[in-house]
Amino acid sequence: MANPADEPVLLAIAEGVAAHVGEEFLFALVRSLQSAMDVTVAFLTEAVGAPPERAHARFVVRENQTAQGFEYDLAGTPCQRVYEGRTVVIPCDVARLFPVEQGYEGYAGVPLWSADGEVKGHLAVLSETPIESPDQVERILRIYGVRAQAEIERMRLEREREQLIQSLRRTNQRLDRRAAAARAANATKSQLLALAAHDMRGALQTISLRSDAILAALAADAPATDDHIRKAAEKSLEAVDRMSTLIAGMMDRARKETETLPLHRAEVGVADVLSRAIGFNQDHAAGKQMAITVAVPDGLTLSADEDLLIEALDNLVSNAVKYAPPGSAIRVAASPGDARLRFTVEDEGPGLTDDDMARVFGRFQTLSAAPTGGEVATGLGLSLVKAIAEAHGGTAWVENRETSGARFGIDLPR
Repeated sequence: MANPADEPVLLAIAEGVAAHVGEEFLFALVRSLQSAMDVTVAFLTEAVGAPPERAHARFVVRENQTAQGFEYDLAGTPCQRVYEGRTVVIPCDVARLFPVEQGYEGYAGVPLWSADGEVKGHLAVLSETPIESPDQVERILRIYGVRAQAEIERMRLEREREQLIQSLRRTNQRLDRRAAAARAANATKSQLLALAAHDMRGALQTISLRSDAILAALAADAPATDDHIRKAAEKSLEAVDRMSTLIAGMMDRARKETETLPLHRAEVGVADVLSRAIGFNQDHAAGKQMAITVAVPDGLTLSADEDLLIEALDNLVSNAVKYAPPGSAIRVAASPGDARLRFTVEDEGPGLTDDDMARVFGRFQTLSAAPTGGEVATGLGLSLVKAIAEAHGGTAWVENRETSGARFGIDLPR
């Protein structure tokens, strides 16, 4: 049962955030907090880095006015204690304890937890006057914190749902393309089988006729029997050799089809291909406070299968977002050479071990690093990148960066 003293607070929250969702809800919640507690500043932050050394104040209300967000170092601030997982209330002298808060007397902050039990942000207030009734302030702040935490979690789940929908949509598009390619391949195979069956039937007829000739010659017991048998046997062997050649050719074509991907080459704009591959991962990166930058010369083009190239680059960017720490940077680039075009994706993750290097492009190979946001790893993405690069006559490669992280690349002939 709720504490009767909390009913005005709950009513203030309900009235302040009515009809709002997402970021608008969080802004409204911070405005309601600043008004309900009659403090100078109320703000909600997100952690920057893992473990967090900085905080990004995304939602700030100062004296009933929405203020510009800002980023700051946690060291030397009362917020650092909150990011350690504690609710902090400093009724007075906060500027004496933390000189960076010059001009303020009181401070209160409550951590905002993620579903996996990590502090991902905090909700706090600063007052130019001492805070009266610290226990009541702490209780009010906790109530607002629970509501903020619930909305942030709802937003996270909504982003995951959208990412899943986008992923399923891309998967469906790829399956449709592959189904169409499979239908075309099956039609070609049917034609080849029909031709092979026709040729093999002719060879079998030759063997049958020569076998009849051999039997007839043996039955006649004529002087020329040995010569007839020899010539008939030679013709039969020729027919067998022809059949063997047909079968070997069919087996060779089947082997090559299983080792290569069918390409539909066209002249594609490299900047557009990179933009689309990055776009598929932008929401995921934003959810982990990652910045993706891209460097590509203007007007650069390449003869390639556009869908497959986007799929390969999408896998590399998605891989970087999945394994790099939240708040880090991902750099994507395309650079032309004399005979090849190089795509690179750099991250600031843990890099690869020697064992990882040996298995990185194998199918169903999960490596030593774990996804930093609880994502699922299948071990198929990088093997597909290798297959697509090789289908274009190129190569896929990886190396550890000198500082931290990995650099994945695709080199394709121009």
